[in-house]
Amino acid sequence: YNALGFVLSTVIPFLILAFFTFDLAGKKGTPHEKMTYKFLATAMWVGFSLFMIVRAINSETDSTALSWGIAAVAILMTLSMAKIMRLITKQHHEEVLHNIKIAGEKQEAIAASDIGRANKVAEEADKT
Repeated sequence: YNALGFVLSTVIPFLILAFFTFDLAGKKGTPHEKMTYKFLATAMWVGFSLFMIVRAINSETDSTALSWGIAAVAILMTLSMAKIMRLITKQHHEEVLHNIKIAGEKQEAIAASDIGRANKVAEEADKT
Protein backbone atom coordinates (compact mmCIF):
# COMPACT_ATOMS: atom_id res chain seq x y z
CA TYR A 1 0.00 0.00 0.00
CA ASN A 2 2.98 2.28 0.44
CA ALA A 3 3.72 2.62 -3.29
CA LEU A 4 0.05 3.03 -4.17
CA GLY A 5 -0.37 5.77 -1.57
CA PHE A 6 2.71 7.55 -2.86
CA VAL A 7 1.50 7.42 -6.47
CA LEU A 8 -2.02 8.56 -5.59
CA SER A 9 -0.88 11.39 -3.34
CA THR A 10 2.12 12.76 -5.25
CA VAL A 11 2.70 11.47 -8.77
CA ILE A 12 -0.86 11.83 -10.05
CA PRO A 13 -1.32 15.35 -8.58
CA PHE A 14 2.05 16.31 -10.09
CA LEU A 15 0.93 15.17 -13.53
CA ILE A 16 -2.42 16.94 -13.17
CA LEU A 17 -0.68 20.19 -12.18
CA ALA A 18 1.69 19.87 -15.13
CA PHE A 19 -1.29 19.39 -17.47
CA PHE A 20 -3.10 22.44 -16.07
CA THR A 21 0.09 24.50 -16.27
CA PHE A 22 0.52 23.78 -19.96
CA ASP A 23 -3.19 24.31 -20.53
CA LEU A 24 -3.07 27.72 -18.83
CA ALA A 25 0.06 28.68 -20.75
CA GLY A 26 -1.63 27.97 -24.08
CA LYS A 27 -4.76 30.01 -23.37
CA LYS A 28 -5.42 33.14 -25.37
CA GLY A 29 -6.60 36.38 -23.86
CA THR A 30 -5.78 39.91 -22.95
CA PRO A 31 -2.48 40.68 -21.21
CA HIS A 32 -4.38 40.95 -17.91
CA GLU A 33 -5.89 37.49 -18.39
CA LYS A 34 -2.50 36.02 -19.31
CA MET A 35 -1.01 37.51 -16.14
CA THR A 36 -3.85 35.94 -14.16
CA TYR A 37 -3.12 32.55 -15.76
CA LYS A 38 0.56 32.89 -14.89
CA PHE A 39 -0.27 33.82 -11.30
CA LEU A 40 -2.70 30.92 -10.98
CA ALA A 41 -0.17 28.43 -12.34
CA THR A 42 2.52 29.74 -10.00
CA ALA A 43 0.17 29.63 -7.01
CA MET A 44 -0.72 26.00 -7.78
CA TRP A 45 2.95 25.01 -7.88
CA VAL A 46 3.78 26.94 -4.68
CA GLY A 47 0.96 25.13 -2.90
CA PHE A 48 2.04 21.75 -4.22
CA SER A 49 5.68 22.48 -3.31
CA LEU A 50 4.69 23.34 0.25
CA PHE A 51 2.55 20.20 0.46
CA MET A 52 5.45 18.04 -0.74
CA ILE A 53 7.91 19.65 1.70
CA VAL A 54 5.55 19.06 4.63
CA ARG A 55 4.95 15.51 3.42
CA ALA A 56 8.68 14.81 3.11
CA ILE A 57 9.36 16.22 6.60
CA ASN A 58 6.56 14.21 8.21
CA SER A 59 7.15 11.03 6.21
CA GLU A 60 8.46 8.03 8.12
CA THR A 61 8.39 5.58 5.23
CA ASP A 62 10.78 4.53 2.50
CA SER A 63 9.36 7.11 0.09
CA THR A 64 11.02 10.05 1.87
CA ALA A 65 13.69 10.40 -0.83
CA LEU A 66 11.04 10.28 -3.53
CA SER A 67 8.98 12.89 -1.68
CA TRP A 68 12.01 15.19 -1.49
CA GLY A 69 12.69 14.53 -5.16
CA ILE A 70 9.18 15.48 -6.23
CA ALA A 71 9.29 18.47 -3.86
CA ALA A 72 12.51 19.59 -5.56
CA VAL A 73 10.95 19.21 -9.01
CA ALA A 74 7.85 21.12 -7.87
CA ILE A 75 10.04 23.95 -6.53
CA LEU A 76 11.94 23.96 -9.82
CA MET A 77 8.64 24.21 -11.72
CA THR A 78 7.60 27.09 -9.46
CA LEU A 79 10.84 28.98 -10.04
CA SER A 80 10.82 28.40 -13.80
CA MET A 81 7.12 29.15 -14.32
CA ALA A 82 7.77 32.44 -16.15
CA LYS A 83 10.16 30.76 -18.57
CA ILE A 84 7.76 27.84 -19.16
CA MET A 85 4.84 30.19 -19.84
CA ARG A 86 7.01 32.30 -22.18
CA LEU A 87 8.23 29.23 -24.07
CA ILE A 88 4.75 27.82 -24.61
CA THR A 89 3.39 31.23 -25.61
CA LYS A 90 6.31 31.69 -28.05
CA GLN A 91 5.62 28.31 -29.67
CA HIS A 92 1.95 29.22 -29.97
CA HIS A 93 2.79 32.57 -31.59
CA GLU A 94 5.19 30.91 -34.04
CA GLU A 95 2.44 28.46 -35.02
CA VAL A 96 -0.04 31.30 -35.53
CA LEU A 97 2.46 33.26 -37.63
CA HIS A 98 3.15 30.18 -39.74
CA ASN A 99 -0.59 29.70 -40.32
CA ILE A 100 -0.95 33.37 -41.27
CA LYS A 101 1.95 33.05 -43.72
CA ILE A 102 0.36 29.98 -45.34
CA ALA A 103 -3.00 31.77 -45.57
CA GLY A 104 -1.29 34.77 -47.18
CA GLU A 105 0.41 32.56 -49.75
CA LYS A 106 -2.93 30.96 -50.57
CA GLN A 107 -4.52 34.39 -50.99
CA GLU A 108 -1.68 35.46 -53.30
CA ALA A 109 -2.18 32.33 -55.38
CA ILE A 110 -5.91 32.97 -55.59
CA ALA A 111 -5.33 36.60 -56.53
CA ALA A 112 -2.79 35.58 -59.17
CA SER A 113 -5.22 33.09 -60.68
CA ASP A 114 -7.97 35.75 -60.65
CA ILE A 115 -5.64 38.16 -62.47
CA GLY A 116 -4.82 35.43 -64.98
CA ARG A 117 -8.50 34.77 -65.56
CA ALA A 118 -9.24 38.49 -65.82
CA ASN A 119 -6.49 38.86 -68.44
CA LYS A 120 -7.91 35.94 -70.43
CA VAL A 121 -11.41 37.45 -70.32
CA ALA A 122 -10.00 40.83 -71.42
CA GLU A 123 -8.11 39.20 -74.30
CA GLU A 124 -11.23 37.37 -75.43
CA ALA A 125 -13.22 40.60 -75.19
CA ASP A 126 -10.60 42.40 -77.31
CA LYS A 127 -10.85 39.69 -79.99
CA THR A 128 -14.57 40.21 -80.41
